[in-house]
Amino acid sequence: MKHFLLLLLVALAPSGGWAQQPKPKTTPSTTNGNRTGSQVSKPTTTPKKPPTTTTKPINQSTKPKPALKTVSTKTKLIVIYMGAKVHFSPDPTSAQLARLSFGQFIEAKSQSEQKKKVGNIEDYWYQVPYDNNKTGWIFGGNVRTYGEENREMVITEIMRPRMRSGAKAYAEEVAFFDFLAVAAKETQNIDVKAELELAHLVVVKRILRLIPMEARDKQPYKAWLAANEKLLVFSEPTQAYYLRFDLLWDLETRYRDIPFAERIAYEAAITELAGECEGYLTCNLGRLNMREGRYLERYPRGVYVNDMMSKIESTITQMISNLSEYRIAEEDKKDLRTELGFLREAVEAIEKPQRETILVGLNAIEEKFLR
Repeated sequence: MKHFLLLLLVALAPSGGWAQQPKPKTTPSTTNGNRTGSQVSKPTTTPKKPPTTTTKPINQSTKPKPALKTVSTKTKLIVIYMGAKVHFSPDPTSAQLARLSFGQFIEAKSQSEQKKKVGNIEDYWYQVPYDNNKTGWIFGGNVRTYGEENREMVITEIMRPRMRSGAKAYAEEVAFFDFLAVAAKETQNIDVKAELELAHLVVVKRILRLIPMEARDKQPYKAWLAANEKLLVFSEPTQAYYLRFDLLWDLETRYRDIPFAERIAYEAAITELAGECEGYLTCNLGRLNMREGRYLERYPRGVYVNDMMSKIESTITQMISNLSEYRIAEEDKKDLRTELGFLREAVEAIEKPQRETILVGLNAIEEKFLR
């Protein structure tokens, strides 16, 4: 009997070591406090994290940039962009020290030995003065270099596109005005000098159009008007400033011996005059003579003769259509005769279709008021 019991115990014992593993525990779950049954949970083990080692990144900014080699120079420069940046070093990422105006003439003290690329432009960096004794670096893409041998060529290449493009912002036009004054003063070539001096006066007209009437007594407009009062005339009827158009005729006289003088005369002939005639016939004829008539007198075979004749024809035709509205005082008849005679003489020398209409109109005015 004892032998039988011993054999039974040996048969029921687990084998293979599997019984060494713990049995999963049964955890009852509850819903709203009610037990729903027994669910078997999987054994959870937390894996050990491998030891971490920290490696400090190399700080690239601590590596000094190679110094840009520079060489001494006395290169002459003209700034070609408004607000061109001056940097602490020849590097576009370095601190910005100042901004230069368009048209400034400056002389570099040194420059980079090699060209550097900024954006799509490759050029030298130049060390330049600013604010009296301070210096900084400007990129070559913002300036034009020049020498004595090509100064006039560079200046005209800067000036002509801006004249064709028309007026810009007030500050930029003033900078252009200042550039033209300096450029003309230092230019020896008579043809270039005449062109620069004309441009200088034309830009006055452009600047005046950019000054709001209600802001004339405010800065920066007030200071500019005061500094250039010799170039201006104030019209009481229109309460506006105008360029003194006699300055243009004086300029034409000074350069009468060169072909460009005709271009100056044309500008004088299209420049607006200060004041109003207010229905005064002699005044209207006088204004024609001061502009279109004077052009015809001086350039009867000029490029712009047809334009001048058309303007005169239009004005005379309008006068004739309203002739009954004019009154001429006895003391004004001498002046009227003078103005009619000047215009008739200028028009008679022109072989253009408008001549006949103009002369018929002048004869009608003379017949009504002087006979």
